[in-house]
Amino acid sequence: MKKMILTFALSAVMLSSGAQITERRMATLVETDGTQVFYGANAAQDAYDAAKGGSTIILSEGEFSDIIIKGKPVNIYGAGMDSAEDAGALKTKTSVYISADKFYDDEGKEYYAYPENLHLEGLYLRRCYVYGNDAGAVLNGMAISKCQIDGVGLYERFDVYPRVAGMVVSQCKIGNIYFYQKENDALFRNCWINQVEMNLDLKSKIVIDHCILWSVYSGAVAYYTNNIVLHDYIPADAMAYNNIIVNKNGISENATGSGNWCGIETMGIFAEEGEDGSYASGKKFTLKYPKTYIGTDGTEVGINGGVTPWNPIPSIPRIVSSKIDNRADAGGKINVSIKVEAQNRP
Repeated sequence: MKKMILTFALSAVMLSSGAQITERRMATLVETDGTQVFYGANAAQDAYDAAKGGSTIILSEGEFSDIIIKGKPVNIYGAGMDSAEDAGALKTKTSVYISADKFYDDEGKEYYAYPENLHLEGLYLRRCYVYGNDAGAVLNGMAISKCQIDGVGLYERFDVYPRVAGMVVSQCKIGNIYFYQKENDALFRNCWINQVEMNLDLKSKIVIDHCILWSVYSGAVAYYTNNIVLHDYIPADAMAYNNIIVNKNGISENATGSGNWCGIETMGIFAEEGEDGSYASGKKFTLKYPKTYIGTDGTEVGINGGVTPWNPIPSIPRIVSSKIDNRADAGGKINVSIKVEAQNRP
């Protein structure tokens, strides 16, 4: 892997002279007019509160308090959704709660809007919860990449109450996602998904492409292409093309599709001995016969094909070590030396 050293001085605007830093958890707020660093469990929220719309927040490894996002769009990058303990690196763990905010147009009329083009990457999210609103605001352009959304509790999941447009979720591990409104426009690609659940909706434009699906909800009418479906049928009214469907499962007689491989055992799908398709950190989900199972786009079916092949490592370099002076210098600055390692897959 490519390695690099970044050394920079940070203005100690949040610290009195002589203040000490012992906390590893950091949130770095990057804006066009400067950089701020926040420390501690609430660092991510502090950085968001201080950010301007469109700013970037980079989180270190460690567990952070919940992040409450209201109206203001940002880009949030973590150190990763899985721990790589052999490399001395741990995941960035938190939960995200998103809601619409009140705004006023040029005529003074109030309206509500969600943060547009919100970007989340490299995070382990116990929960991602998008609140609904009575004004009917739509969540536009949300992008989630290389994240795990899957807590251990019953309600630690991905809940989406408003209608969404232009949502893209890629290279993620999703436990359960619930869409509560209809007529959604969302793309899931190169993800491992336990289940997508929604109200029966023939007008939604939900595409599930090059994913591994542990199970399929009976009301999840979507466009399924190039996936590996481990349990259940493709439901009625859905469309299904070039999917591998395990065992005796297939597509409903009221679904539309072609080119699907039905009744395949997992031992004939995956190259790794004993692979059953379940999720665990470090799995590659390599196909046994990649030249046989070709998708609609000419690449191999499953999580390693398509335009964003499976790679859970975030694009932002991971902080692997840091040296922070205990006290500010005479000029009110604290010198910080950070060693980062580019997170490119070998």
